[in-house]
Amino acid sequence: MPVIILFPLFIIRALGAGDIKLYSVIGGFYGITFCIQSILFSFLAAAIFSVFHIILNKQFHNKFKLLINYMQRIYWSSRVKEKEKDWYRYYNREDDKSNVGVHFSVYVLIGVTVSLGIKRLYPEFSLKSLLL
Repeated sequence: MPVIILFPLFIIRALGAGDIKLYSVIGGFYGITFCIQSILFSFLAAAIFSVFHIILNKQFHNKFKLLINYMQRIYWSSRVKEKEKDWYRYYNREDDKSNVGVHFSVYVLIGVTVSLGIKRLYPEFSLKSLLL
């Protein structure tokens, strides 16, 4: 199930195959509900860290420009028959001079730890009750 959920992020190179395999193992040990819950907490932790990192390093303008460029490429790619190589990538490590990469496995650890803590402290808590 994590492969199906996270495959679009793998296609645009936002997540690596190792992260998806890690989630698959977590899902195998703890079940799909726990896995989805840990995915949500992992992405939340990564988002919080990323916002602080962008603000502290004064990279908001550069990252926002990267996002706008990506959205334009996606929009124009639907109108162009001949696409350039790797047009769907959000981030290209070779183009980035800042050499800032994030190892997502750290956030997977945070998400699993938070999920385990919630499971232990609040056994009646379920993801379904959170979403409904």
